[in-house]
Amino acid sequence: MQNIFRFEKDQLFGSSIHIHTKTGDTSYAAHRHDYYEIILYRNCGGICVLNGTEHRLTDNCLFLITPNDYHRIEAQNTHLSSSTVISFSEIVVDKEIISSLAFCPRIWYNVSSDALSIIEALTNVYFQNDKRREQLLNHLLNAMLCTVLNNAAKLKISNDAYSPLILRAMTMVLTDVSAEVTLHKIAKECNITPSYFSALFRKEVGKTFMIWLTEIRIGRAKWQLSETDTDILNICYDCGYNTPSQFIKMFKRETGLTPSEYRKRNSSSK
Repeated sequence: MQNIFRFEKDQLFGSSIHIHTKTGDTSYAAHRHDYYEIILYRNCGGICVLNGTEHRLTDNCLFLITPNDYHRIEAQNTHLSSSTVISFSEIVVDKEIISSLAFCPRIWYNVSSDALSIIEALTNVYFQNDKRREQLLNHLLNAMLCTVLNNAAKLKISNDAYSPLILRAMTMVLTDVSAEVTLHKIAKECNITPSYFSALFRKEVGKTFMIWLTEIRIGRAKWQLSETDTDILNICYDCGYNTPSQFIKMFKRETGLTPSEYRKRNSSSK
């Protein structure tokens, strides 16, 4: 197992958008961050492990990484291999697009030529010294995201499945799973009564809000336990639990194992 590196928004080098490219070795150690990333791979093979799920790398595949996702990339490279990483804060993206990003597919294969052209334009503008650079970057980033999303058939499932209110509630949780969350708090943020929110969530999602929240938290914990050597106490707090006893109780209820037992059975270093 290996430690998970965490990167914060202030590591975007003082900008809301940061772009870097790599050639040759395009692998990345396990890490996460509190900003978004789009990663475009060219002439690569291998896998991207995103929150415990493996996705294959191919030429012209694009990954979306949302805040606090755990991911590592094990690339099989040639001398032609390259990656373009576009890191950005939510403040430069239209609010409707941010809501969509939480529920859209995380990988696209055979990215459209339009999207590739905009990514190339983004990269060119980023490395230029232009007075309108920031404005152009923001415009191109939103245009690129819209182009990618409009070409993702699965996105329609997410948009049709949930109302804007439920999308907003889910986005608040997924943006920071470690935050203290209650049904009453989320309902208040959405300006509706807890009883109405509870009924609407169950109707649209097919389960109660607390069951859904527990699944999100325990899913994150399972990934950390199997893929990292992060201390169990830190995992407890990172997944939104206030005490180790509460975390162990919920984890065992969901998996039938204590966190320690789960790590022994599922450790990636076995």
